[in-house]
Amino acid sequence: DLTLFTLPNQFEKVLMDTIPEESISKSIESIAEPISNGILHSKSITWAISQTTPLPYSKTVLSIVDIGIGFEESINIKGIEKVIVSKAKILGYHKDYLNDYFFIMEALHFSMLKNRYGLIDFIFRVAESGTVRIHYNSTQILFTPRLLKKAYSLRECRKIIIKELDKDGTISSQIKNRAINEIINLSQSLLDLFNNDKQYSSIRIYNVIFKGVHIEFELPKI
Repeated sequence: DLTLFTLPNQFEKVLMDTIPEESISKSIESIAEPISNGILHSKSITWAISQTTPLPYSKTVLSIVDIGIGFEESINIKGIEKVIVSKAKILGYHKDYLNDYFFIMEALHFSMLKNRYGLIDFIFRVAESGTVRIHYNSTQILFTPRLLKKAYSLRECRKIIIKELDKDGTISSQIKNRAINEIINLSQSLLDLFNNDKQYSSIRIYNVIFKGVHIEFELPKI
């Protein structure tokens, strides 16, 4: 609650240059989720930084950074069922060097099922015209307009989840299973491109590990 209270003063003015006014409140609520997670669960300091660039680039960048325990340990501590990681292993997609990648996807799946606007929703919003970078340990995923086309079914599934939660506070088992399958399908699609053409892939895997979670939203000005 404290994070939600303080965010408007810090980000609303910046967001007004990049997001339609009617979407500001939902965007601030969405940004609050990763900041709150960093403060409450990363077991480290969390930084939230906003910056704008002048013409001719004319864009706004919001960065949320911690040097904490990361997605995997945080998910384990919370006792969250690792449905994406488990299914990837069953299907044979999971490899040791892809562990960080699938835990990013696990975190997105967790955000998909929440009854408030959060990380997954702001990714969908920003990636319509901008770029989102999520980095964890050795792996980074870039969400761009091109990737968003691949995630169309996932976005539609999220809309259904929001409607079901608004209606009676629950998600049907059918839609929960669909959410898992949509995340897995997107994961597989991105991996196929990574394996065939790393230069144009949305996945980056580095030899160096940077501790913690780093999320960056890059929005062109309107």
